[in-house]
Amino acid sequence: MREYKFDSSRAFSKFLWRFNYYSETAGARVYYKFEQNFSNKGGRIYKVAAGQPSQLVGLLRGYTAGGICELA
Repeated sequence: MREYKFDSSRAFSKFLWRFNYYSETAGARVYYKFEQNFSNKGGRIYKVAAGQPSQLVGLLRGYTAGGICELA
């Protein structure tokens, strides 16, 4: 089961998505957050864990009219 949550507060001109899923291999739920850059619709994906700093795992850039982001 996947869960998604959207924070539209626009703090610092960013959109924030939080999502998680159950990993069969890890045997636990894995949590991520996506901070979308307001200016170009790219953004950063972080792995989130309680009591630990967020770890950058992906960078999206180059939003096009077709809605496709390039993974950097």
